[in-house]
Amino acid sequence: MSNNKPIPIPARLVWREFVARFLPAIVFVVIAIIALIFWRQRLSPASILGEAETIHAVINATDTGVLTELSVRSFQQVKPGELLGKIVVNDPKVPLPLVSPIEGAVTCLHAAVGDKVKVNTPVITITGNKPDRIIAFIRQPISFVPEEGAPVEVRPRARHSGTISAAVQRVGLQLAPIPATLLPLAAARRENPHTEYGLPVIVSVPSELKLFPGEIVELTLLAKPVPPTPPLPPPAPKTNAPPPVATNTTTTAAPVKK
Repeated sequence: MSNNKPIPIPARLVWREFVARFLPAIVFVVIAIIALIFWRQRLSPASILGEAETIHAVINATDTGVLTELSVRSFQQVKPGELLGKIVVNDPKVPLPLVSPIEGAVTCLHAAVGDKVKVNTPVITITGNKPDRIIAFIRQPISFVPEEGAPVEVRPRARHSGTISAAVQRVGLQLAPIPATLLPLAAARRENPHTEYGLPVIVSVPSELKLFPGEIVELTLLAKPVPPTPPLPPPAPKTNAPPPVATNTTTTAAPVKK
């Protein structure tokens, strides 16, 4: 048995061998994992931008006259049936009232007190407080068209964490111009912007999601799940009994004794 001791290897040479053999593989795996996480969170090809929309009510003048009274200001909250102003046509004692049809906020005053307004011209615009739908556009080339009722993942940009499930309410039958707010930054900041058309998609607003009208959210369109096929009925039990034999025998009635 030899009493020779192994020659010690310097730590510098051990580290150099580790770097040469294992470090490239470790760095590659780490970069691949980070890229996969970044891709799933930020660069998902099925993700598009949507805008929360609400109802807009435009109150028009019912006749040509002078706006003599205006009892609301911009961004003031109003309720259905609330008196907003009056228009005098001929008799000052019988003015035409302007009444709010919905609950919301006054977002635009098209005329001021003392202005002459013509029939069917807008005077006040009221915007609802709660959005009732989310509208989005699928940009061209269109490789995926969602179905009505298909699931959608809604991811707000702020104030909320995580995603909330929604559903597709309606899909447009023709292309429509895409607003600049729903285009990527690169397309919206072009020196020579042009109108881009896309397929409109209407998405429901989840009840647990509190959005402001006009707020931009990210949507991930998913395929509609295929309903499971019903199971086949079980086969009839097998028996070893012979099948019944059909016969042509007839029965005769017994004579009746008198």
